[in-house]
Amino acid sequence: MMTRRSLLAAPALLSAQAKQPDIVIVLTDDLGYGDLSCFGHPNIKTPNLDRFATQGIRFTDCYAAAPVCSPSRCGLLTGRTPTRLGVYDWIPEKSPMHLQRSEQTFAKLLQQTGYATAHIGKWHCNGLFNSPAQPQPNDHGFDHWVATQNNSLPSHKDPVNFVRNGQPVGPLAGFPPLNPSASLPASIRRTKRWPPRTPSPRNTAKRRPANAPNTSAMLPKWTITSAG
Repeated sequence: MMTRRSLLAAPALLSAQAKQPDIVIVLTDDLGYGDLSCFGHPNIKTPNLDRFATQGIRFTDCYAAAPVCSPSRCGLLTGRTPTRLGVYDWIPEKSPMHLQRSEQTFAKLLQQTGYATAHIGKWHCNGLFNSPAQPQPNDHGFDHWVATQNNSLPSHKDPVNFVRNGQPVGPLAGFPPLNPSASLPASIRRTKRWPPRTPSPRNTAKRRPANAPNTSAMLPKWTITSAG
């Protein structure tokens, strides 16, 4: 069982290893339990996400910290209940609500063990994005970031509102987060290690649908134990 204590102890465990693993979290926004074909959806095809399921662990009883984006993101970053963080709902632009600078995040902890960390895509942990009035991704442990406050504007294709390490990027062609070579700084593309932590507990429910395929036989038998 992964607890907050074991999460906070993870950097010490990683530093003792000869080779630290690469860690990548792909967080999907507003994804429901039954929206993936590997969880039994009869029409939606998600072959790339299904490949994650067959090559890793498919959680059938796992929970997000909140049902909407901002508090669930802050909960994932810190391992804390979002209401304790003061982030209790979706954060509108220019809102005073934000993830406090004093909070400990897994990105800060991983930096302490020598990881190069990066955040790419939607941030949505503050209302005053790219403003010194509130902490930004770099204040929460990310060495590099290419992000938006909420959604890409005017649409996900050809956005104009991405910010790279505090500097507006300007118009970008296509779907930048899906084409990293077009949007990421060379320093990120060359980095030896990438950010965050354990698999994301994003929007899953109590029950496995009756028509969901059984992929458990294809999954590695991993055990996560609590430290201390």
